[in-house]
Amino acid sequence: MNKAQIFILSNDDDIVGFISNIEKYHKRLDKECLLNIINKMSFPLSIVFESCYVDKLYRDTYYLYYSSKHSNYDRNCHRLSFFNGEISLTDFYDENKFKTLNNNIIGTMTLRPLIERSIGRTLINPSKLKNISAYIRTTDFSVEILGNIFTINAFPFLSQDGEVMTCAETTIWNIVEYYGTRYAEYKTILPNDIIRKLDNISSERVLPSTGLDYFRISNLLKEFSFSPKLYANQIYDINTLKTLFHYYVESGIPLALGIEGEYNNRIARHSVVCIGHSTSQFPLSEVDINYENNMPYINTSQLYNKYVIMDDNQIPYVIEDFNNLTLYDNSRLQVFVAPLYKRIFLEAGDVDEIVYECLKSLKLWDYIRETTLSISNTNPIVIRIFLTSSRKYKSFRTHHIYPNELREIYSQILYPKFIWVAEISTYELYQDRKILGEIVLDATSTRKDLSDSIILIKYKNRLGYSNKDTLNEHSFKLSEYNNLDQSYDMYVNNLREV
Repeated sequence: MNKAQIFILSNDDDIVGFISNIEKYHKRLDKECLLNIINKMSFPLSIVFESCYVDKLYRDTYYLYYSSKHSNYDRNCHRLSFFNGEISLTDFYDENKFKTLNNNIIGTMTLRPLIERSIGRTLINPSKLKNISAYIRTTDFSVEILGNIFTINAFPFLSQDGEVMTCAETTIWNIVEYYGTRYAEYKTILPNDIIRKLDNISSERVLPSTGLDYFRISNLLKEFSFSPKLYANQIYDINTLKTLFHYYVESGIPLALGIEGEYNNRIARHSVVCIGHSTSQFPLSEVDINYENNMPYINTSQLYNKYVIMDDNQIPYVIEDFNNLTLYDNSRLQVFVAPLYKRIFLEAGDVDEIVYECLKSLKLWDYIRETTLSISNTNPIVIRIFLTSSRKYKSFRTHHIYPNELREIYSQILYPKFIWVAEISTYELYQDRKILGEIVLDATSTRKDLSDSIILIKYKNRLGYSNKDTLNEHSFKLSEYNNLDQSYDMYVNNLREV
């Protein structure tokens, strides 16, 4: 029988008492990790403890591996469910209390019966944690607690067990679990799915796991219906690598990061997932300003240096500096993999070139200089580049731009499923989340034909858009329009502010 208890925590002393109580049931508890997570939550805090919980993720690894070992491993887990405020067990059986419970749920955590790394599948809503100020990619998960179905907006977290799931397999699971929950095109997976795919491409045994290099991580993501693109510091200098990295983060694409550092005086490698960036920006005085014909401009990738990381060596949603993305000393990004949709052919490096080529060849730099009088070193042009779905973009832009004539144009243009967008603003307007124009590119195109990539260009009163009804019919021109918005809302659907 799954015996449930509720612990009410009102102060730090209660946390110590709670962990002591849990250790009676779970003697291999990862106390430090659990304590660090609870310290991110506010008092009063109610924690539902279920003493016998069937976790499909652990049960899969149990029958795959742990049940074959001589040591005795329990096949059941414990589970913790966290709620803001004070609740009681009877609240779960009162239909009038459900709405309050659902609003107050923070998340759930599975405790695995392993010698170490006991923190299993964890879903925590970042907006209900203290001291997090960031833009994060999350989605809604449904969980059942004592016969009630709750919704938790989160990104999945899992600590490695060191034998079946190292940091590499955990990275793959985190990414696929997110996509499989959010999008119909993908399916969630279990550890056995990863091991089976890995066994097909490996020349030796895969259990116990010794970790994976990033070529095999990319291969496995491809096996799970992604079209991954790999970026390594052997090909790109660190500034270019960081710029392309930021474009994908701004696009709300969870990235698999391969990091190298020093641990106990030796080289150590680690894999984590990046799911967003901090709200904090570099002061403009610390940003290297670029110039085009003496006109100052910057890219938003230059403004941010802190990113939201899911690191199985830490707790969910840690914010780390780009130059030190994990706990290792002197850690540095070696490689990252962007798990792209199979119909996205235009990658971030090509987009970067196309955008700046558009600005030059269509004389947009000249038009910007002529029509934007406030540009200076303290208020440079700002360019923000990201990938998004055309469905969400069309819906957002149709309701966040004027006049109606322009809404009609945006709503009736033919878009591919995914588009790249380069928003153009000034530093002052960017702080107010406003833009002056944008370049919209076809994510299914290639960089070989510039004109074929352009779907729409708008800046102040100048607008041009593609009329591509068939493969052979294509026209594009910039025209002057009266009474168009001088500034309008920045697109904000990719990441959620917490």
